[in-house]
Amino acid sequence: MRMHARAIESSIGGSSMQGKGRVALCAFALVVGCGRGRESTAERCAHVREHLIELQLADDPRRAEHESVVRRAMGDGFIESCARTMSDAQRDCVLSAVDSRSALACTKPPTSHARSR
Repeated sequence: MRMHARAIESSIGGSSMQGKGRVALCAFALVVGCGRGRESTAERCAHVREHLIELQLADDPRRAEHESVVRRAMGDGFIESCARTMSDAQRDCVLSAVDSRSALACTKPPTSHARSR
């Protein structure tokens, strides 16, 4: 999952808050536009990738020019990694994320606040 989180961070421009916001908005658009249906895992991961791209480029005035560049940068490796490392719940989480930060949070394992004594 760490590798997948890094791929998402890379695709949204590292720690850039603006880029992360774009990724999450993209995921939300896919959830609204696409029903769960009988999609294969690869198809679902392709939707995740497209949603992340839309979030990243939401405010980009040259969006049409940049979409193919970002898609190529993420590549089929993203879809393969998504299918192999993300659970259905994580994919659903990314697709329902409203900003890049929340999309990225979907790929991180939950942290425990309990301390052992």
